[in-house]
Amino acid sequence: MEVIICKKMKQAKGKYELKYEKVKLKIDLNIYKIIMRVYKIMNTIISHNKRISDSGIDHIFQHEKCGEFNDATKKDIITAHRLAVRLHMWQERYDKSPYIKHIDRSILLYLDDTLESHEICSPEYIIALILHDCIEDNDNWLREIVKNWFDVKIILDILWMSEPKMSVINQVNTMKSENPFIYSEIWRTGFLDIYSTVNKNDPEKFVESLEPYEKLTENMCRELRSLWTQFFAEKYNIQADEIKKKDIYAEYMLLCMVAGMPRELYRIKATERRDNMRDIDGLLNISKVSSAIKTMETTMSVYIPRARELGLEILIFDLMKDRNSEFARFVVEKLITDNSPDQPPDQITIST
Repeated sequence: MEVIICKKMKQAKGKYELKYEKVKLKIDLNIYKIIMRVYKIMNTIISHNKRISDSGIDHIFQHEKCGEFNDATKKDIITAHRLAVRLHMWQERYDKSPYIKHIDRSILLYLDDTLESHEICSPEYIIALILHDCIEDNDNWLREIVKNWFDVKIILDILWMSEPKMSVINQVNTMKSENPFIYSEIWRTGFLDIYSTVNKNDPEKFVESLEPYEKLTENMCRELRSLWTQFFAEKYNIQADEIKKKDIYAEYMLLCMVAGMPRELYRIKATERRDNMRDIDGLLNISKVSSAIKTMETTMSVYIPRARELGLEILIFDLMKDRNSEFARFVVEKLITDNSPDQPPDQITIST
């Protein structure tokens, strides 16, 4: 079988010239069949994911609150959604469904429930919601997002919704040389201070020093201190690996970020939290109960109080409803033995 091989030939003054030549390669027939089969499977997956993406996009564009999107805006949303499908291609939810379904459901929740009836959807926040997990879920996806020329505001929105763990911090640091403008904007908005705090890896000192300021109330400070003691301190202290300790710290730090999150961005993050509490089919087993209890408690201790501070009455009701519904599912499955959805989660008994 003849294959075209590209050879790079170095010329004078450091310049390169490409030369092509045909060579004969002997490839075992069985290996060739395997290669072609993998190629066909990959093409099938790509085509399938494109259909999934286009289906999700159709629901966005057909919604009445997106009726004023122009062609350029639609193009950006299509690009974002197809990028999310590609980047999350191998990810699944706990129930084995494609990860992109979580994003599509969150978008519909945002359009149908979170936005007021008279509101027109902002393309910035739709794109941020589509890409909200991309940077956190892979070590190289910030670069992919930057390559697609999304507005810097969208990149900052995504970072606000990402745990500031080491993989995220490392991606941001690469921007210092690859895209100084993006890096300067990240620096300007205070992210580097958050990353520096996580890097110092002294959460006890951070928790003790929590004080109210213009974005963080005294009540929220108390809740955050309690959450560290209740859900994070023991797990952090018994972990020997320094990177994993920082990741636990980063998970907690994201809650601190939510506690002072701006109104529009908070509405996206809270909407995504709502879908996590509704999509629990894959979580209904004893090994996942502790994680579910933490989700319910942080909803009550951080998300709902923040919604109350921002005057988001409808979102308060929806978060409470979804939290109680999740609790009830675990009780029905006899994974939690408490009978009252109003019982504080730290008093819930896990069935054994």
